Amino acid sequence: MVDERGPAVLDLSTFSKSAARRFMTDFAERLYHRNRDPLHLVLDGADAFAPQRTDPGGQRLLGAIEDLVRRGRARGIGLTMISQRTVDCTFSLAMLTARPCSPAVVAPSRVARD
Repeated sequence: MVDERGPAVLDLSTFSKSAARRFMTDFAERLYHRNRDPLHLVLDGADAFAPQRTDPGGQRLLGAIEDLVRRGRARGIGLTMISQRTVDCTFSLAMLTARPCSPAVVAPSRVARD
């Protein structure tokens, strides 16, 4: 996948949490080391891969995501992290990638009528 060019969607929803972490760790490390062409990565569910609190087993994954966010630009990589709750993402990475966008809640309102 990393060596092929072209748009792709990787759906990890059928993976167990540990399998998704292993896959993302290997994918992020390989992408960072091999990519030299412009590429934009959208990471949905970012709180699962760059959490505010990580266990010792998640340090390698967090390091790989940090490399993409902090140093990936020099290798042509742009990254958008998406999460329903950015507060659950590691603060330093959320601040580097944050462009807050909150969907508006539209509800009927009471309007005074004459």
